[in-house]
This record gives sequence, C-alpha cells and structure tokens, in this order.
Amino acid sequence: MNINYLLIIVKILFINPDKIWMQLNISKPSRDVAIRNVLLPIVSLYSVSFFIGQLLFHHYFIDSFLKGLLIFFDSILLFVLLVNINRYLLLKNKIILDVDFQYFIIAIVLLPFFLLQIAICFIPALNQLQFLSLYGVFLYWRALSSTTFILENARLTVTVIFTFITILAQFLVYYYSFKIFDSLL
Repeated sequence: MNINYLLIIVKILFINPDKIWMQLNISKPSRDVAIRNVLLPIVSLYSVSFFIGQLLFHHYFIDSFLKGLLIFFDSILLFVLLVNINRYLLLKNKIILDVDFQYFIIAIVLLPFFLLQIAICFIPALNQLQFLSLYGVFLYWRALSSTTFILENARLTVTVIFTFITILAQFLVYYYSFKIFDSLL
C-alpha cells in the first residue's frame, strides 16, 4: 500500500481530474496498482475511521470493531460489484476499454464517496452532504470521454445507468449487511 500515491491522486482529482485520466492512459498501470495503491488504502482508512467514530460516539469496542471490519469487506464487495457491472455496461454498448484501466476508473470514481464517508465518521452532521459523492459521476463521465472516442449518446446512457446502479449498490450492500449484522447481535 502506498498512501503517497493515493494522496497525489486525491490532490489531482480535485484540481484537474482530466490530468488523472491522461496520466493513467500514458502509464498504463495494472489492476494490482489500482487495488494496492488506491482501493485498499482508502477502504482501510474508511474502516478505521468508522471504527474510531463508532467507538467515540457509542463506546462499544467489540461492536465498533466488527462493524469496522464489516465496512472493509462491504467496500471491497461494492468495488468488485461495480467493476463487473461497469465491464458489462461497456461491453453491452460496444465500448472497448482496457480491463486494468476499468479497475482504476472504478477505484477513482469511488474515492469521493469514501472520502465523504471518512469525514462523516468523525462529524456525523456532514451526513447532509451525501450528494457530494456524486462527484464520482462527473469523474466517470470524464474518464469515458477522455480515454476513448465514444458517441455522446452511448456515453450518456452508460453514465446514467452506471450512476443509478452505483447508488443502488451502495444502498443495498451497506444497508443489508448492517441489517444482518444487527440481527445477529
């Protein structure tokens, strides 16, 4: 895990998001780099933040620890789900993108969501700002437009469907896993 790599990507992400896609197109990193240097650090930070936030506000160590672990595995599940859905959507619309690059797209698209969740763990009042994670939709749109030549209709269709599925998947994965977890305790 390389936290510095993640910090550089987050910095570029908010200053000039098109620069990320250009750099990734040139360097052609593997999916292992996306998982090790983007996904795992941010998911680990989210899990630890959730654990600490739960511990601060609810004072139950075991419950907080188990929920932090649950957040980690749910986040990985969400990533895998979205990578496969993205692959299906792109193939269905005859959009050809490198598989390794698709891993990077999804890892970077999920960054605003995870960063916002980390902040909410410590400041629950920020929960009202959940709409800011829709910045990931803009990143997805820019990734599709800057990496390949895609007709506007196909890009719009894929982005809208992907957005709807992402929101639904986030809700289902986290909501139902916590429902199951709470019913076991």
